[in-house]
Amino acid sequence: MAGSPETAFLQRLALAAASTLDPGGLVRLVITETTEALGTDVCSVYLLEPDGEHLLLAATNGLSQAGVGRVRLRVGEGVTGWAAAERRPAVVPDVREEPRFRWLHGVDQARFVSMCSVPIVSGDRLVGVLNVQTDRRREFGPHDVGLLAAIAAQVAGVLERSELQARLERRLAELRRSEEVHRRLSELVLAGAGRAAICAAIARAAGVPVAVYDPDGEPLAGSGDGLPERLEGFVDPERRADGLSVVPVRAGGELLGWLAAGPDAGAAPERRQAIEHGVTVLALDLVRERAAAEAERRLRGDLLAELLGVRMSPADAERLAERAARLGHRLRSPAWVAVLEPESDAGAPAPARLVRALGDVLARRAAGGLVVEWARALVLLVPEPAALADVEALGREAVEMAAAVTGTPWSCGIGSEAAGPAGLHRLAEEAREALRIDRGRERPA
Repeated sequence: MAGSPETAFLQRLALAAASTLDPGGLVRLVITETTEALGTDVCSVYLLEPDGEHLLLAATNGLSQAGVGRVRLRVGEGVTGWAAAERRPAVVPDVREEPRFRWLHGVDQARFVSMCSVPIVSGDRLVGVLNVQTDRRREFGPHDVGLLAAIAAQVAGVLERSELQARLERRLAELRRSEEVHRRLSELVLAGAGRAAICAAIARAAGVPVAVYDPDGEPLAGSGDGLPERLEGFVDPERRADGLSVVPVRAGGELLGWLAAGPDAGAAPERRQAIEHGVTVLALDLVRERAAAEAERRLRGDLLAELLGVRMSPADAERLAERAARLGHRLRSPAWVAVLEPESDAGAPAPARLVRALGDVLARRAAGGLVVEWARALVLLVPEPAALADVEALGREAVEMAAAVTGTPWSCGIGSEAAGPAGLHRLAEEAREALRIDRGRERPA
């Protein structure tokens, strides 16, 4: 075949394949010169679509151009689909006698009789199918099939390199976009912008509404409509039936909260990236805020716990109360003291959810009231004008709430009167004594 037109064509094709990543240019070269090299009337290229199940007519020089980019065949359908499914050449001397042939209305023409289909394969991956057709009956021999296979191999190499290049470019673009999203979100944390601003930025990057919730499903911040007021009935993590994506926000093994996004928040790569970075940045913000809040809570809680646990002069008590007020624990005077304790000797400190719930009850029932964590106990400071009957009703509600939240029984004792800061220690002791009497047994002070 030295010096033949076929050899010259293969040489030109090899040079073009080695020097280009442009699949369109190569396909145009193939369909232009293959007909001449093989003495055929039509050359067509079908390429496998991303779904891996269909072939799309990508180019032709003899069939209707209206079908280019529109006509699809399922892999296994027709002679072309058979060659793709079997990864073998298909030679058809007369399509009118071929049961595998499928007539494509608006594309095929009755004058084309014979055809040869060769799969375009790169390694073990199907890329497409190369077809040639003639308007007279022809028996395509091994030489014809071999030449078509050589052409298909060159096309496959370029298409594979082109696809690899496209994947690399898409991945690079994704990495750049991902880096930019993470940078913007991290800057918000470093600037102390707060969870609301972070959620708004995540929503803009993801293109869907998002909200962050605490571990119990209570809302902390959000951006956009269509998100539940409270998360309920989900498992960590879960794709919810309502189309939302609910992702845990963690620091190490500790659950800090939940990020809800959607609906269909995971549909696009940029959405997934925004949510992934959002979870990381929210974890950083929640840890930072929790550390600051915990330090402040312990300090002001310690100040009030000292008022409850140590007998002191009125002047010293007032000074401690003023320091606690500067940290956010403003003690209204005089106040009643109610002490809640779990009836079991063993157990962890009261969960934060119970402390928040009791704080909400006090806000509704006794404006200016405070909840103070005191060892394993919780102390309710209920300011006047609440009367003893009001405090007793509040104590019963608190006991029921504590039992419901923790799953264990609690008891409540109440001091004999309302008093100022200097009297809180005495009232706390009275409340604990009432607890001991109520249980009918002595407990260490």
